[in-house]
Amino acid sequence: MIKEAQFQLVFLLLTLLSCQTNTNQQSQAQDSANSAIHKIAISGLPVYESENLSINKISDHVYQHISYLNTESFGKVACNGMVVINGQEALMFDTPSDDASSQELIDLPDR
Repeated sequence: MIKEAQFQLVFLLLTLLSCQTNTNQQSQAQDSANSAIHKIAISGLPVYESENLSINKISDHVYQHISYLNTESFGKVACNGMVVINGQEALMFDTPSDDASSQELIDLPDR
């Protein structure tokens, strides 16, 4: 079983890394914070990568999924979510940014 503190930390990190839009005033401070958090998140082991979806293993039962949202204002924006696996069940926090990437993530165990 995942320790509650580990789970809370991963959940907090992924919540902070979710898709966000920033005003110019917030952008510099947010970029600095995201940079520090991103360094922690990328320490996960990459386990899957496609054109639209990346998955990193954070711990034995926790995975980060990254999809990309194309916006007019900011271009291609990385959107993060989490999947927690417990036996034969999985719980997804924050689905990928589009239906195709969501379906790709859902179908992954069948591959």
